[in-house]
Amino acid sequence: MTKLAKITAVCIALMPAVAVAQDTTTDGTTEVIIPTDDELQTFRVAITDVGCTIADEETALTVEEATAYDEATLDAIVQQLRVYNEIVDASEEGGITLVTGDCAV
Repeated sequence: MTKLAKITAVCIALMPAVAVAQDTTTDGTTEVIIPTDDELQTFRVAITDVGCTIADEETALTVEEATAYDEATLDAIVQQLRVYNEIVDASEEGGITLVTGDCAV
């Protein structure tokens, strides 16, 4: 293997995978959802506004209403922020916590 090929292989291996969510449309096809930077930022603001953690249904609904995103889009956002290491599990019982920006500990 040439030096360039080795470097390329290492770079590809180290690149974070793009997190995407899939949603099944009404006609049975699968739609891949990739959140935009604006959607990510809107979610960050909404979760920060509720205290950085979503651990119950009430808080989840507040964030959902603040963003106006559907469940598939919210799933894609959470997956992407996990790839970025911006979200961690809140506890063993469930929930998520934003750990960047104003929520950094």
